[in-house]
Amino acid sequence: MSASTHRDVLKVHRREVRVGPRAFQVLTLRAATRVRFSSNYFHDTHHILTGPAGVRLLAQLFWALSYQRVPHTLFVIDGEHLVPTPFEADPALPIAIVPEALTHVDDATLRQVRARMPKASDGTVRLTCSDLAERARTQDWRALRRLDPQRGRERMSERGGFRCYTAPPDILRAEALALQCMGTYNGSGYHYLAHRGTWSRAPDGEVQVLDAFDDMCASAEVARAEVRPRGLVADDGEKRAIYEAADNARARRQRARALRRTEEGAR
Repeated sequence: MSASTHRDVLKVHRREVRVGPRAFQVLTLRAATRVRFSSNYFHDTHHILTGPAGVRLLAQLFWALSYQRVPHTLFVIDGEHLVPTPFEADPALPIAIVPEALTHVDDATLRQVRARMPKASDGTVRLTCSDLAERARTQDWRALRRLDPQRGRERMSERGGFRCYTAPPDILRAEALALQCMGTYNGSGYHYLAHRGTWSRAPDGEVQVLDAFDDMCASAEVARAEVRPRGLVADDGEKRAIYEAADNARARRQRARALRRTEEGAR
C-alpha cells in the first residue's frame, strides 16, 4: 500500500464533480496504491471483497472520512483498483463510501457523479489516520457498535451504479476499528455492515477478506475465459463450471510456483 512516508497519512486523488448547484469532492485511490477490491451481491447482502492489505486500507478510509469537514465529500473505488469478483470473475460495481452527516445523495445524484467524474485529478488530499491503530488495540468496537443510537442511519445498497455504503461519523469510526482489527490477522474473515442486530434477516452489507484474494482473482479470470466472456454475469451452471476451472487454475499456479522455488533452490 502506498501512502506518504508517515504511515498515518494516506495520499489520495481529489476530483471535483458538479451536479446542479453542488460541487462534490470525490476522493479516489492513487495509481501507486497497490491494493485492489471487488464487490458483489450474494445471499441478499452487498459485499466488499478484498485481501488483508485491502481491509487495512478500508479501515483507514472509514476512519479518515469520519473526520472529514468538507461538505459533499465521498470516496469512490473504481478503475484499476476494482477487479472482477474472485469467485467467477463477474463484473464488479464500483464502491462508494459516503459520510452520511456530511454528504447527502440520492440515486440520480450518484448516477451523475459516476457519469461526470473526470479522469484527470484536480489535486491531492492527505487523509490523516492518526490514533486508528492505537484505538483498535485499546477500545472495544463491539461496545461502540451496540450503544450507538445512530446505527439505523447506516446503510449499504446498490445506488446509482455503485455498491454504496453510507454511515454517520460515529459508525464509520466503530467500523474502522473493527476492520483494523481484522487486518492484523492476515487471514480470511468477514465483518457485517449495516446489520440491525437481528438474525432473522441478512445484513445489508459485509466486508469479506480473502487471504488469497489476488491469486483467486487471477485464477477466476483464467477460468472465466474458458467458460464465459467477461462483461456478462454468469448463470448458475456457468458459475459452477468457472469454480471448478478456477480451482484447477489455482492448482496449476501453485505447482508452477513450487517448481520455480525448487529450481531456484537447486542453483
